[in-house]
Amino acid sequence: MARCAGAISGRGLWFEDNTARSSATSLVNGRIGYAFDKRLRLQLDVFNLFNRKDHDIDYFLRFRLPAEPAARCQRHSFSSGGATLRPRSLMRISKAKKRQGGNPAFA
Repeated sequence: MARCAGAISGRGLWFEDNTARSSATSLVNGRIGYAFDKRLRLQLDVFNLFNRKDHDIDYFLRFRLPAEPAARCQRHSFSSGGATLRPRSLMRISKAKKRQGGNPAFA
């Protein structure tokens, strides 16, 4: 099995008067795996596949300390980090029972 998923967040508007905006972010994640049978599966997830140096989240703060005459603005950003690998092994211990009625996606 193989899967690739992307997440794109466009430029965001922080204030209605357009005085501050966040930057756009695009990240791609991937997964490869092998199912040995219905009970055992091995997977390797790769986050930030292309090792982009984007921001995961941005904050824009406008504040004023009591002794300051005017407000200051600061932008705080948290990096998405580098490419990360996560190996996974999944093993079903008991056989799932069939449900009567309900949502077929959870049967």
